[in-house]
Amino acid sequence: MRMRMSGRRMFGILALISLVLWAAMIAAWIAGGIHPRTLRWHARGQHYFFATFDRWILVLAEQYIFEPPLNTSIQADASKLGRLTVSARGGRITGQITFEPVELTKISRLGFGSSTMAPAIEISDNNGKTWRIRNRIAVCIFPCWPLIILFSILPALAWRSRRRRFARQSTGLCRNCGYDLRATPQRCPECGTLSLVGVRKSQGPGHAEGSPP
Repeated sequence: MRMRMSGRRMFGILALISLVLWAAMIAAWIAGGIHPRTLRWHARGQHYFFATFDRWILVLAEQYIFEPPLNTSIQADASKLGRLTVSARGGRITGQITFEPVELTKISRLGFGSSTMAPAIEISDNNGKTWRIRNRIAVCIFPCWPLIILFSILPALAWRSRRRRFARQSTGLCRNCGYDLRATPQRCPECGTLSLVGVRKSQGPGHAEGSPP
């Protein structure tokens, strides 16, 4: 009996967490369609991770410079998704490339997609010396609807189970196993679950229906 109650409680907690995630996905889905927003995490050096809701899809991306400039006076910046900026100390030379990783990613009919890109930029100083910097981007695209469906399963099952227990209790059956309680209205002889009548009697006359707590 205790194991069954513990399992039911754990299921209720998981259903509540799933419901919160479902609501968060709905809110992010709506917000992404109105105004896309990108979250960024800095790993180390010029290595970044990005997550954004863009036009009803979830985009996860990794961007880093894997071929840095050999000259220490040249600085490369990959902190913005789809943009690589190169500059030199003193502002002598600058360069920038911009592209759209989502636009360049092939998306399937279901809305999933992935791609890897390695754009490069070359800059030259006044002496004609050239530096080549390469930036690598890995993009994964997920539609929001599978996550919304996934997070709605447990809350739907919890609501269905709760509705079934109330229906059993209103018809004189055990809310846990469905056993007929007309002969034993206080406690189910099959699983030992207290009925509503048994709970009120166990709490005493001070907790009877209509009495103040």
